[in-house]
Amino acid sequence: RLRRYWLHGAGAAKIRWGTPGDWVRCHRHLSKYLGPRSKGYCFSGDTEFLTQKGVKTFADTVGTTQKVLTASQPAQNALEQPSDARGVWKEAEIQSFGEQPLLTITLVRGGGSSTKVIRATPEHLWFAADFRTTGEVTTVSTADLLPGMHLSSLRHKSDSTPVRGRWVVRSVEDHGDVEEVFCAVVPDTEAFALTDNIFTHNCQNLHKAATGVY
Repeated sequence: RLRRYWLHGAGAAKIRWGTPGDWVRCHRHLSKYLGPRSKGYCFSGDTEFLTQKGVKTFADTVGTTQKVLTASQPAQNALEQPSDARGVWKEAEIQSFGEQPLLTITLVRGGGSSTKVIRATPEHLWFAADFRTTGEVTTVSTADLLPGMHLSSLRHKSDSTPVRGRWVVRSVEDHGDVEEVFCAVVPDTEAFALTDNIFTHNCQNLHKAATGVY
């Protein structure tokens, strides 16, 4: 009943789906019902991700459809995602989800010889493993990432390049950044690869949680 109300009924008239500002109106009306799920799980515009035609940024591709690297099939839960998975190219829409707060994630690889910074919303979900405990892959939000956690990787099924080592969380910091955020909307698998083969969830926001549409 709630889904029908917000998708086709009086709620849909309030949000005006498909018109500028629909995400902002959606979040404003439903945040009291869904809490953090009303926010997008997104990235800053300068975040790089893998496409079949090379590395691109969200800011440069917003409003387009790109072939992104994703899992071969949907996983029922995070534990089905190996820490080093193989994937395929699949079309995904690159969308903007309004202005949201961003946290700064610093990652290291090779004992600290390589460093990488990603900015993502606090609610964005990652496939991560903590080898100080069980070592199992679980779904962890940006805000809950801990130093020492290993992020899962995803390579194309035909990629025979040796793994250079996984990216490990060094820190997650709040610098007060509030910017327009973006993400790939990947049907079915709801996950894709950033540069350096970092495997992450795609945007799962209120459009899907409440109504089934993006």
